[in-house]
Amino acid sequence: MKKRIYLVMFLAVCVSSAVLNGCHKHGSDTKEKTGESGKTVKTTASLDIAVTEDPQVPAVDIDALDGLKGEPVSAQNKAHNLYRGMIKDEEVILDLWIDKEKKEAQTAFVGAFHSEELSFLCELLEDGVRFHNDQYYFLLKQQKDDVLKGYFYEAESEIKEVELTLEAINDTEDKEHLYTIGENDEVEAFAQKVLDSINGFDFKTFSSYVSFPIKVRVNQAIQTIKTKEGFKALGGEVIFTDGFVSSMAAAYPNLMPGNETDGVMLGDGQYNVWIQLDDNGQMKVAAIHN
Repeated sequence: MKKRIYLVMFLAVCVSSAVLNGCHKHGSDTKEKTGESGKTVKTTASLDIAVTEDPQVPAVDIDALDGLKGEPVSAQNKAHNLYRGMIKDEEVILDLWIDKEKKEAQTAFVGAFHSEELSFLCELLEDGVRFHNDQYYFLLKQQKDDVLKGYFYEAESEIKEVELTLEAINDTEDKEHLYTIGENDEVEAFAQKVLDSINGFDFKTFSSYVSFPIKVRVNQAIQTIKTKEGFKALGGEVIFTDGFVSSMAAAYPNLMPGNETDGVMLGDGQYNVWIQLDDNGQMKVAAIHN
């Protein structure tokens, strides 16, 4: 069963027209230069995407790719739909926000090869979403069981198959809404520290981020640990299980789900930590699913 939660996402703001012709990261400075075709193009330094008034289609068979069959889009309207899956051999997390009335969709994803989020403001189709310019082509078509399939292409690369599965939904209608606690940089910085301590098997440092009491799995049984001393006595061998460590290795602090009650989650649906503000307004690990 999918976990329906208030997902708070880290998203870049994209630039669009009635039909999408390009995008750039929020806050990026644009400049003009002369492209290879001799036309003046606008570029964004952050993503180095060339955007033209009349963008050329990538040197791929767009018509053939667009022919991928799909079903009516089932993503929740004006909500953040969180998907996990693969772009070829890259594991990714993707956020999809759609507006059926305007026939627009915003996607943002991070992955093993894209540590910085890549965002597109897409055309909303009856059976999926699509974006293309002279640098990128991104197509997602709705399949059964909340699965999206499609293709991703970036300049000077190959066409890659995409398959994603819906994992969670954030009910907020604000597509630019960020985290439920703190500012983006604050939350991400703390989440990165937590992640580094786990990936580095630094149990002492990890313990300093935890609030008490806290429930953890000890030898397959759930126990409530009331103090930091009791927690430290368990040791990293007990807390840092193989599944927990593997989940953290695939976690991304710049794209985390969350809800108003539990805070934000680092990890996957089974192995994770939840980060909250404590009574003193400090970020702490408030839940551990190891």
